[in-house]
Amino acid sequence: MRETGNELGGLGGIGPSPASADTWGSVDPPRGQPVTEIQNRPYQGLHQDGPISRISSPPNEASEEDKWPFQWNPNSQQILSAHPISIPDSHPLFHTHDPRFDITETTLAQLESFLQPQFTEYPSVKRSFVLPPLNVVNVFIGLFFKHFSPQMPVLHHATIDTNKDLPPPLIAAMIVIGAIYSHLKHTRRFAIVLLDATRWHLQVAVECNNALMRSPMIIYAEALIVHTGLWCGNKRAFELAEVGRGALVTYIRRIKFGEQLPVTSSHPMTGSNLDSAWRQWVQEESQKRLAWVVYTIDSQFPSLLNLPPTISVGEIRDLGCPCDEEFWAAGLARTWKHLLGPATVPPSRSFAAAVGPFVLGSEMSHKNDISEPRQGQLPVLNLNPWSAFLVLTTITHQISQITQEYAISRTFIDEDELCSNETGLRASDKDNSPSRPLSTTPRSRIAESLQSFSSAYLSSHHPTRDASTEYFTRSSHILHRLSTILLSVPLPDLQNAIGKDGTAGIAQAMSSLSSWARSSPSNAEQVAQRAVQAIMTLSPPDSHSHISSGYLDTAPYSLIAIFLCHVILWVFVSVSAKEQRTQLLQRLEVDENLRSSSFISLLRSDSEVGEGDGRVQKKVLFRSGAEMLTRLGTWGASLNLALLLQRRAEM
Repeated sequence: MRETGNELGGLGGIGPSPASADTWGSVDPPRGQPVTEIQNRPYQGLHQDGPISRISSPPNEASEEDKWPFQWNPNSQQILSAHPISIPDSHPLFHTHDPRFDITETTLAQLESFLQPQFTEYPSVKRSFVLPPLNVVNVFIGLFFKHFSPQMPVLHHATIDTNKDLPPPLIAAMIVIGAIYSHLKHTRRFAIVLLDATRWHLQVAVECNNALMRSPMIIYAEALIVHTGLWCGNKRAFELAEVGRGALVTYIRRIKFGEQLPVTSSHPMTGSNLDSAWRQWVQEESQKRLAWVVYTIDSQFPSLLNLPPTISVGEIRDLGCPCDEEFWAAGLARTWKHLLGPATVPPSRSFAAAVGPFVLGSEMSHKNDISEPRQGQLPVLNLNPWSAFLVLTTITHQISQITQEYAISRTFIDEDELCSNETGLRASDKDNSPSRPLSTTPRSRIAESLQSFSSAYLSSHHPTRDASTEYFTRSSHILHRLSTILLSVPLPDLQNAIGKDGTAGIAQAMSSLSSWARSSPSNAEQVAQRAVQAIMTLSPPDSHSHISSGYLDTAPYSLIAIFLCHVILWVFVSVSAKEQRTQLLQRLEVDENLRSSSFISLLRSDSEVGEGDGRVQKKVLFRSGAEMLTRLGTWGASLNLALLLQRRAEM
């Protein structure tokens, strides 16, 4: 087997100071020429948007495992080439472009130098792609700031200088994400190839200059690379992103989650004391926000992927929550000061105070005298949407932990006893039997926490004033719905039933889910009803325009929720009797909004067509899920999930 990806490549002139963009060299390669010479056959066929008759996944290496979208053969040939990207002058992207964050020719030359390998004898560096012309690159950067920066708001838009403050790896990662949001022809493959090149050269750069591991902007670049690798839809990028998570968490952990970084700036601290104080606070807040971005990425693994987190809540208990968006969005020092009033900096609450009522509330009040049951109860704080979202992701860690205990318990207990224990057991605190983790007590505590969270942060609607507030508010609604569902049905069983890892494990997962539905029919119906409600909430418009989707920018949470909710309904139809399916439809039709929906009409099809054995409904569910995921196809992972539904339907 030939091992690739560990060779030394070009660094673009790395110097001693990692904090400045000037650190990276400015050698000008010939414009319009590929970053490396062509060593691969050109790509033959790109994903085209449109109505689905056959799901097309993002570019992936051809292999037998490609039949199952999340399996990857490391021996398969790596994607090394991409077609050039061009945009006609009349394209709307130029008309709507904001030049505020444009880079110059000099900055672009530094980026090209960073991506230029010095050793080309190794297969993994023989990539062939052409960076777009400067005006197209700037469009991609603008799309990053417009669509994605509000989701990971580390860069302060009012003060950031893209030509002075950002190193080439970060600019490259921004171009990758901007290209994804452009939806232009060839950009999906271009983004995958540029992402791989950026990841590879950044890793080499860090090996050659270890000081980069302490640079906030390098850590942010690594965070963008990991996030994009997880959700771009390329299987090689996904697995390398899992590897990159370890490095990313290590980097942020070594700088004490931003609290031990010196506050330095490329901007001279001249002018008024107010302006200097404002810029110093901006840098401190940016470093704190970077830590929360890394925590959020790490939390996606237990929340969405059934993998344990790397960062424990104890590590970030003393870290301050992100400030309210009105302070961060202030464009001038004077505006910032008017918002502060007599205070010197915006208020910030420790994360322990924010999350405590939801992970410790019951225990804290239980320890007090029974005559005063609420004495010592931790107060629920008034949190901004981002801070509230961070609290919710921490609650999902507890659901993941229960799922792991469930997996251990099923090793010792047969399926029927397992489900019986899960639904009916009230174990005492001293019970050490294998079924102890299945006690409803831990689940009821988490359910209570989710209910308290909903009452505190999801019940009332506040006017949306900025993109970040909108993103975190919507994402909280989605993740809360999904968490409530996954508290009742194990995520690993859903993954195995649909065939995430191939045919292995399907039979056992279906057996487990059948026992679950059989042992508690009312619970199964309730979960299925919640899944339908979630699907209706997340359903995009009947349009093939990605930009028009109201939930476009809630990926990856919306993608996973749509996928899993369709899988849950498919499982319910597969393992339940006709009478139970009919009863579910009756419960759904009580809701006036659901009764008239096209989705409910589709679910009725099985009772009106065929033998009523669920076969029609299952096909309808797969088609519905695949179509919804395709319409939300900004991130390539949605197409992989759609392909997985189609593949399972063919079995």
